[in-house]
Order: sequence, then structure tokens, then C-alpha cells
Amino acid sequence: MVPLLPRTRKRKQIGPVQNRGRTDWQDVPTPDQPGFPPSQKRLVCAVASVCDCFPLREKSHSALAQLIQEAFTDAATDVFLVAGEAPRIRHEGEVIIRHPDLVSQAAMEEFWCACGVDPTTHPEADVSWQLPQGGRLRVNLYHTLGRLAAVLRPIRDQIPALAELGLPAALLESWMQRRYGLVLVTGPTGSGKSTTVASCLDWINHHHARHIVTLEDPIEFLFENRLSFFSQREIRQDSESFAIGLRAALRQSPDVLFLGEIRDAETAMTALHAAETGHLVISTLHSSSVVETLDRFSHLLKAETSGALNLLASQLVGVISQQLLPRLGGGVFPALEYLRESVARGGSDLHLSAWAPACARVRSRDLLGHLLHGRLPHPGNQRAGGFAQGGDPQFGFRIVGKRGNHRPRKPVV
Repeated sequence: MVPLLPRTRKRKQIGPVQNRGRTDWQDVPTPDQPGFPPSQKRLVCAVASVCDCFPLREKSHSALAQLIQEAFTDAATDVFLVAGEAPRIRHEGEVIIRHPDLVSQAAMEEFWCACGVDPTTHPEADVSWQLPQGGRLRVNLYHTLGRLAAVLRPIRDQIPALAELGLPAALLESWMQRRYGLVLVTGPTGSGKSTTVASCLDWINHHHARHIVTLEDPIEFLFENRLSFFSQREIRQDSESFAIGLRAALRQSPDVLFLGEIRDAETAMTALHAAETGHLVISTLHSSSVVETLDRFSHLLKAETSGALNLLASQLVGVISQQLLPRLGGGVFPALEYLRESVARGGSDLHLSAWAPACARVRSRDLLGHLLHGRLPHPGNQRAGGFAQGGDPQFGFRIVGKRGNHRPRKPVV
């Protein structure tokens, strides 16, 4: 064992060797030498025993990191860790036990500390964490019944193109070319909103020279500057809140602003004013349909000025609401509806459309019913009318339902 105290410690003697019952450490031997004070020897042995536990905790932490790495290698979308429980993963929408061994409290404490969060002072936190092998994860840390817990989701290293995701690339690219306005990407948790937004920003990065400011909680995708220049800021680390960070971003000469989520009325109004003053603002909301998105946004604005809804109507470029549905034979496919603005006959109209893969064979009425009311469409429905035809068998998208030349009613406030 390496001695914790130096073999000799030279210090100016300021008094007798024994002073008020304390030993003057002028020439103190090491613990393995005769004459070492018994009380100090017990202290050194106690500290050494604690230090001997560190390799075990490191081993436990490395085993946990290995389990997480193997889970995501096997195409898991989420990993669930709770102290005293077996680790679970979400695979193709189902939550299953990954390993029968229980996760110890010590391993969870070590994992929280590795994420930079003190479990004794923070009941919950959203952070990004990097595996030893290099993969990045989005992590939510929380307490449940007095135990430490965490939910992990992988973040892709490579940002996929819009066409690879099976999204209506031409529509989204036309939105990203706008110089100002508000674009909302919505959907339930786990529907791929962050990936859709990252793909849109990456398209701007490869086609336009603009300054893009992002406010995220936490930062997920890391962008490499190409034609555009990125300023990525994380809430609580680089800014106190979305509202404060957004107001500060308006003084940073941005062209495009991305808000990780609009959570309150102040952020909603600031985003609308940013769009009004000549910025393209992109943000996300947790909602299951376009109608629910407009209803929720209007309720955020009802406490503001009477012209808030008119400002929303004038600055809204489009809303896309997406969900992931199970595919026959395994896997998932994206189904979405969108609301877009189009100029016709001297005015602007709002069009509501629904999209689905051609291979899903989903009727437009079934798809819209699922998106609006949560009904799952039948993938094998062979009845006539409204099928998505043609295109690539995996990512071939066509408009399967459309309500054209129709202006939705004003949301009820």
C-alpha cells in the first residue's frame, strides 16, 4: 500500500513536541516504521480501506456502461435503470428485461456522479452523457420511491437526411428556406421530433450561409459548421431558461432560432415576436395532432395581449405532427399530418394533409382518425379508396388525405 503520509515532513518548530495534547509532525515515521502514533495508524488504515473500494465502484460503473452499450447495439430505443431492479430496455415498443441481475444503489450513485449530478441535492435532471466507447445519450435522472433511477436514449452521431427518415422533404425544405416565421414540430414522446428538427437544421447547414442559434435542454445533436454557423446553448449551463436565452439570442444576430420546447406563455410570445422581427423560429411541442397543437398554443397565448392570436396567424409557416406506428414484420414507420400556409388568389390558405408510407396501405380516413383520435389504422386494409400508391416500398410517401382550400376555424380561447 502506498503510504498516505510522507516519510518525513519538515516544518518549523513553533513549540514543544507536545503542545496541548497535539503531536507536532516534525519527524513522523511512516505506518510501517516503529514509533508511528497508534491513533494516526488507525486513521490511515480506515482511509486506505475506503480507497480500496474505489476500484470496485469503477468496475461496477464500467459494467453498467457495458450493459448500456450492448443494449443500444441490439437496437434498443430506451434503457431503464432503477436501483434494486433489473435493467429493462424498450425494443420495438415493448419494455422487456435486459439482464436478470439487479442494479445496485452504489452503481446508480456512481452513474449520477458520472453525469455531473449530485443525487443528494437534485431530485431530477436532464443531461447528456457520453459512453466510454464514444456514443452520446440523452439521460433523464429522477427519484422513485426513494431510489435512484434513470432513463437513457441514444443520440445519433450522424444526422440523417430528410429523405432517409421518410419525411416529405420538399415540403420541409421549402419551410427551411423561409427568412422568417414560426415552424412547429409536434408529437408525443419518442415520436422522433428531435431527429426531424436536426435533419432540417442540417439541411440549412449544407445549403445556406446563416447563423443558427439553438437553445436545448439538454443539447442532443452536435452540428459541424459548414455553410452555416451554429451557436448551441444548453439550459442551466449556458442560460437560465428558454425565455431568458431566447431574449439574449435576439441580440446575437441570428438568422434561425431553434427552441427545444415551448413550455410557457412568455417563451411563446417571445418566439412569435422573434418571427415577427425577421427570424425563422423552429420549436417543438408535445401534442398528438395539429388540432391539439393549435389548441395548446392558443391556450398559452390567452393570457397575453388580445392580438396574440392574430400574430400567430400571421407568423405561422406550418405545423407538422408525427407519430411512429408499428410496421408489419417488425420496426416502425412514421405517420404524420401537417398544416401548411399557401398563398392563393391574393390571400393565404391553410391546408391540412396526412402522409403515410406506401407499403403501409393505410386509408386516408383511417390515418386521419388515428392522428386526431388515437385510433390505430389497420395496415392490411385492402378496401378501395384513399390508398397511398407508388413510391419506394420502404419510404415511399404520397399525400393520402387532404383538406384543400379550407381555412380551419379560429381556435376557441
